[in-house]
Amino acid sequence: MDDMHSASPPPQPLSKRDKRRTLLSDRLAEMIDSFSQNRDQHYRAQLQAVQVDMNLIMRADLYSDSPLEDGTEEIAEMINPVTEGNVPAGFSSHPDYMAQAGKAYTKFVDQVNNAMEARDAGITSLW
Repeated sequence: MDDMHSASPPPQPLSKRDKRRTLLSDRLAEMIDSFSQNRDQHYRAQLQAVQVDMNLIMRADLYSDSPLEDGTEEIAEMINPVTEGNVPAGFSSHPDYMAQAGKAYTKFVDQVNNAMEARDAGITSLW
C-alpha cells in the first residue's frame, strides 16, 4: 500500500505562462551574468558618454543669435570630432555608449533653445 502512495503523478506540461516566465528568468540571468563579467567596460562606456556630453556643453556657443543645432544627425556629427573615433568597441559596452552619448547634451540644447525662444518672444512683446 505504501508503494501506491509514494508514486508521484507524471509531471504536467508547462503552460504558456510558465514557459514565458522560464524564458524571461533565463534571459534575466544571462543579462546579469553578462553585466557582471563586463561591469568595468559598461561603466567606462557610460563615463565616456558623460564626458562627451560635458565636452559638447562646454563647446556650445550660447551667445550666438541663432539657436543651437538640435537635430539627431547634427549632434552625431558633433560627437565624432570630440571622441576622435575612440568609441568603446566592446560588444557589451558599445550599446551603453550609443544610448548615452549626446543624451544630456540634447536636453541641454532643448533648454537653451527654449530659453532663447522665450527671450525673443519677450523682446518682441515689448515692441
